[in-house]
Amino acid sequence: MLSMGMVLTYLLLLFDKDESALHLWNIVGHIVVLGMIFYGFLAALYQIRSGHRASGWYLSGALIIFLIFTIDDIVSVHFSAIYPFKLPVGFLPFDYFPVLFMIIMGIKLARDIQHHIQLQNRIINQERRWSELLEKVQLLVVSLDDRGKITYVNPYFLNLTGYQKHELLGEDWFGIFLPGEIREKVFRAFREHLNTNAHPHFINNIKKKNGEAIVIHWSNVQNLDPDSKVTGSLSIGADITRRENAYKEIKELKEKLEKENIDLRERISGAHITTGIKIIGSSDEIRYAIQRATRVAPTDSSVLLEGETGAGKELFAELIHRQSMRKSGPYVKINCSALPGELIESELFGHEKGAFTGAIQQKKGRFELAHNGTLFLDEISELPIELQPKLLHVLQNGEFERVGGQKTLKADVRLVSATNRNLAEYMAKGKFREDLFYRLNVYPITIPPLRSRPGDIQELLNYFISKMSRKAGKTFETISKHDLAQLQKYHWPGNVRELENIVERAIISSVEPNLRFDLEELAIRSDNRHKTSGRSLDEAEREHILAVLETCNWKINGIGGAAQKLNLPPSTLRSKMKKLSIQRPPLD
Repeated sequence: MLSMGMVLTYLLLLFDKDESALHLWNIVGHIVVLGMIFYGFLAALYQIRSGHRASGWYLSGALIIFLIFTIDDIVSVHFSAIYPFKLPVGFLPFDYFPVLFMIIMGIKLARDIQHHIQLQNRIINQERRWSELLEKVQLLVVSLDDRGKITYVNPYFLNLTGYQKHELLGEDWFGIFLPGEIREKVFRAFREHLNTNAHPHFINNIKKKNGEAIVIHWSNVQNLDPDSKVTGSLSIGADITRRENAYKEIKELKEKLEKENIDLRERISGAHITTGIKIIGSSDEIRYAIQRATRVAPTDSSVLLEGETGAGKELFAELIHRQSMRKSGPYVKINCSALPGELIESELFGHEKGAFTGAIQQKKGRFELAHNGTLFLDEISELPIELQPKLLHVLQNGEFERVGGQKTLKADVRLVSATNRNLAEYMAKGKFREDLFYRLNVYPITIPPLRSRPGDIQELLNYFISKMSRKAGKTFETISKHDLAQLQKYHWPGNVRELENIVERAIISSVEPNLRFDLEELAIRSDNRHKTSGRSLDEAEREHILAVLETCNWKINGIGGAAQKLNLPPSTLRSKMKKLSIQRPPLD
């Protein structure tokens, strides 16, 4: 409105040159200039509040100078009678105000252009960083136009899929990468994403150049032009193939276990009641092992028990026999590592009188003795390689001959074997026949080590303390929480057998009613276990003896001495100390 009033006044001034028209022009001109200054101050205030403080204060300073000149001109023109300064003729608002206004606006425009250039450089830098990120990120980045044509792929995508960049740009994404059965579904999701911004996250398979399928988790955003019109989609994907395969395997295993439909607790309870075999523990690991044993027991299938020394493999073998259809038949066992190689064949298959030196009479072997029953071969990995074909022949045909005999004998035997070794490694080294392994490994059962089920330690302790206390004629209170916690932390290399021995030792050495465990010895064992990794036997033994001697303050004989803690005669300990160059350090 101010501008329109100034234009009308200026037209009046052109047609009417008298003093009244000129006076009106000056009034309107000054009002317009004051209005411009007012709005200029509002603009400066807005710049200061929006964060452009320097530019706002600069504009405010220029407007203040402009306001001073304007007030000077208003006074000199309208109040010339009292104005002390004499201005030159023609020095009116339309003479210098436009010049001042153009100078101020020109400076402001230059500042705005400079600010625009800074913003543009910042945008360029951000775009360059974004581009570098897309090029280097270990994720798949794909840009599609609104027709599904590929406009960009990053190097990681090319490395993973095996394509070259020129093979993909401008090509149809859905035709190249999507298997036929899901192509239509994914295309519909793509159109919905462009139209409604639906499906910001999506999981689907894509095909690599070699035909292999991989599973990708996509995060999708719309591509927009300056007018906010959707021009396509930018998708960033993570390869989750391994994770999906793992989930699939877990699901299949879960379904398989569910199909078995066996109540573990009932099976365990039944095993205790019907067989008299006491397997202590309620952890999932031991319950699962018992469940597998009771499931295979009624069959005649060969069973391979795998587990560390002292884990209870022999107990499981007897459990399988007691729950089998052969429970009324004999249960015969042999430890393959406890006999010399030349005697194992005779123990297994028997021998005729005079078959070898010392064979003064005929002897039946374990296979004959186990007829219509169960034969348990412990430490099967120690069976000599030359005897393995003969054992395989018995398993395949049920026939064998005694050592030194000519008559073929038959035996109906259910075989259960056990090992604490990795038979796969033995096969790779040629120490164990592959065909024999597959005959033995019809139904493998892994016995969990004690350290993997620390929750069972209290049950085992209660059982052993109760059993051995009665035998020793002693009565002990429940062990302390501290001792229980320490026992549960220990790694138990000897498993349940080692725990049983430690309980027996504690009952012998403790005075009623307080049961005391030698926790220092356990700590030393645990410490030495880590220290001796990769060292020789002598080095490990030397460090262990030194640790015990220091604990006992170098006392060798008597109660609490190192010999007692090491379970060695004092003379043997001194001999070992001499052999290993162990000497007491000199006293200060």
